[in-house]
Amino acid sequence: MDTEGLETGERLVERLAAGGVEYVFATFGTDHPTLVKGLSRDAAPTTVLASDETVAASAAHGYAQVTGDPQAVLVHVDVGTANLGPALHNASRSHVPMLVLAGRTPLTTRGERPGSRSIFVHWYQDVYDQQGLVREYANWTYELETGANVDRVLARAFDTAEGPPAGPSYLTLPREVLREPAETSPDVGTGRRETAPATASRETRERLLDLLDSAEDPLVVTSYLGREEAAVGTLVEFAETVGVPVVEAAPAFDMNFPRDHPLHLGFGAEPWLDDADLVLVAACDVPWVPSRATPGEDATVVHVDPDTEKGQYPLWDFRPDLAVRADPATVLADLAARYEPGERTEDRTARAAERHDALRESWNDAVDDDPDRITPAVLSRAIGEAVGPEAVIVDETVTNTVSVLRHLERTEPGTYYSYCSSGLGWALGASIGVKLARPDRTVVTTVGDGSFVFGNPLAAAATVRACGAPHLWVVYDNGGWRAVSDAVHDQYEDPDFLDDAFTRFDPSPDYAGAMAGMGCHAERVTEPEDLAPALDRALEAVESGTHAVLDVAVE
Repeated sequence: MDTEGLETGERLVERLAAGGVEYVFATFGTDHPTLVKGLSRDAAPTTVLASDETVAASAAHGYAQVTGDPQAVLVHVDVGTANLGPALHNASRSHVPMLVLAGRTPLTTRGERPGSRSIFVHWYQDVYDQQGLVREYANWTYELETGANVDRVLARAFDTAEGPPAGPSYLTLPREVLREPAETSPDVGTGRRETAPATASRETRERLLDLLDSAEDPLVVTSYLGREEAAVGTLVEFAETVGVPVVEAAPAFDMNFPRDHPLHLGFGAEPWLDDADLVLVAACDVPWVPSRATPGEDATVVHVDPDTEKGQYPLWDFRPDLAVRADPATVLADLAARYEPGERTEDRTARAAERHDALRESWNDAVDDDPDRITPAVLSRAIGEAVGPEAVIVDETVTNTVSVLRHLERTEPGTYYSYCSSGLGWALGASIGVKLARPDRTVVTTVGDGSFVFGNPLAAAATVRACGAPHLWVVYDNGGWRAVSDAVHDQYEDPDFLDDAFTRFDPSPDYAGAMAGMGCHAERVTEPEDLAPALDRALEAVESGTHAVLDVAVE
């Protein structure tokens, strides 16, 4: 690329485009004039103006979770960085690549260099360690100190973001450096590096085949194997060939296995651990909650993951009997190709199918027992019936996530996305990124009312309009923070000290009214007979180009 006449900030934007960045989700500040100049050029990535940093980063998260391609988030100095906190936590723990570019207070004060401090706030926003705000949640932090190595620094940002494990890379950009004449590094390639997936050694593969052949009751546990959509088919082939059931551990970040498949045993390993004699954990950070259940003493636990140490967690005590540092999908494909099914395979398959049928019958009973109320299960099933199997669900219902997983059934790869459920406020922004990545698909966000508020719905709705990505938000409105109530009941029996003041939104906000004021199709639904017609109207509005919000009162 010819850099004659370009400034470093413009060159940086070129490098983003060369690395596959389609979108820069931006909350601009006084530190960004040169980047604005670069983003205004024809070859630049598309700028999405987001009026809140969490919305911006969550949108980048959603896009990257669908495509695997890290997108850029542009924020303003220390305060914009601080406002990213929950969103960076989510990207880090959910293993989603992201490039965060943050302005930095100018380095000079008296006009010594172009970009020097020019307004009073440049002193107030100067801090000792801006990178320290995010170091806990970033794969890599750095400051661009000279335009001479901008190519190398951006290459490093891409490499570290893509891991493993994938996560945010964070780069601070002093204004004077962005104003420097651009330079190039001819030996730095124009694109991202390609990394071939690793598989297990021959010896390890033979050991795994022996374990699978001798197991009476094996179990696969995963959370995000389906991040690569092709891996869903790989897991199905492995499970069918070997005769092993699959559990998606909560939270399931992606659609990992068809949920109507007879080898699918739900969303939690705990009910099956007492019987399992072989537990294969693949692409899963928290396979079970030890205070609830653990594998038996005679069980063999195998962990297959590119990152088997999970060093980002201060305490991670799921110590397997065998840790295989490799790509799980590649290992499973190798095992399926070499495994020889037999009578034991048929027995395991039949037993799993019986368990699957019994499980689904109990789930169905939960809906059929409440035909006259809008329970979370009733709402989830109604959404599924309204949108069909190819719709993409972006879920942040938190305490109702299990209801969504069980009753809003997803069977196709790439039709369900969630996250680590810790930095609430993810879904509204994430669904924007998902819709941009899948513009031809119906996208439905299922979100609790607490998370809806955390997601800054006014800013998120404005961002939807700014980038032309209408979709449907469905609020599971139980009038407060049920997670807090559940936590108290988990620790104390009959807690007479628990008052609604700690957990209830009283009075409950008029979410539909607020969203109507943002130009959305918005309705409040309180009666079961009104649910299906309201869903139809909302989907028709989205089809016509209007963002839609349904606030549904659930019991």
